[in-house]
Amino acid sequence: MDLLKLIGDFWWLAPLAGAGLVAYKFLGWRGLVAVATLGAAGGLYTKGKRDERAALERKATADRLEAIEDRKDVDDEVSTLDPDDRRDRLSGWVSNDKPR
Repeated sequence: MDLLKLIGDFWWLAPLAGAGLVAYKFLGWRGLVAVATLGAAGGLYTKGKRDERAALERKATADRLEAIEDRKDVDDEVSTLDPDDRRDRLSGWVSNDKPR
């Protein structure tokens, strides 16, 4: 796991721990429970964010692999054609293509 992503995801734990100590000092265990509840909500948010990032990375990888496979199929098909067939197939896509 990338250390910078890990720090980026859990940076909020350091100030939360400080807030928990201050809340316990001034408000007792009720303040500590309130801060712990806030920490649990932050943890759920962070987990959802990490899961969504992982899902997007998996989808991007799958899309990239699919594009590579499609490109290979097209390259294989084009490599079997002779030059005249290639020109005829591409003539509709090239706007300044003149028949020979």
